[in-house]
Amino acid sequence: HLSIRRQRQMCIRDSPGIGAAMDAVITAARLDTGAILWNITAGVINNVWPSETIADHGKVAIRFEDGYIYCWDLRSGQKLWKSQMSSWPWGVFGAYGISSYGGNIIVGQYDGIAAYDWDTGKVAWLYQAPAPYPYETVYQGNYPFFAGSPWIADGKVYLCNTEHTPTQPITRGWKIHCVNATTGKGIWSITGYM
Repeated sequence: HLSIRRQRQMCIRDSPGIGAAMDAVITAARLDTGAILWNITAGVINNVWPSETIADHGKVAIRFEDGYIYCWDLRSGQKLWKSQMSSWPWGVFGAYGISSYGGNIIVGQYDGIAAYDWDTGKVAWLYQAPAPYPYETVYQGNYPFFAGSPWIADGKVYLCNTEHTPTQPITRGWKIHCVNATTGKGIWSITGYM
């Protein structure tokens, strides 16, 4: 039982993207005693949203502002991996949520629903929702999945198409999708803005 805390901290090197020196500090503590297990500086700009942190399989994974997911061992704080990028540029920006199922980290992104292997950080599968006409979406011909944390039940992932700030009128063609959580294969979808 561990508690993970992140905070912004001034560091020696400057970030060219924001013009300030910032980094993420990650601290792990035992919930039963409060003893600090480890306290590290991540080496990347802080994560976008606290809900993009998940712990499972004895590891903690956090998506950072550079679009990558980074993973550490929960007991030692040893950095284990930095994820692959599912696509450029739309795989960089993920929804403010993250889930875990079947050995994968599952997240909605602008390029689809992506599953990252807990052991390696490699993309296990990427489910995409192609638009029937290229001009329907700017996201490489696919509808985005920016609906927060994927809902997972009975080996299936449920997530809706949406954007950070949906336009008006709402983009036609958006759906709620049901996807096999192990393979990333689509099972069904229902048209409508959910």
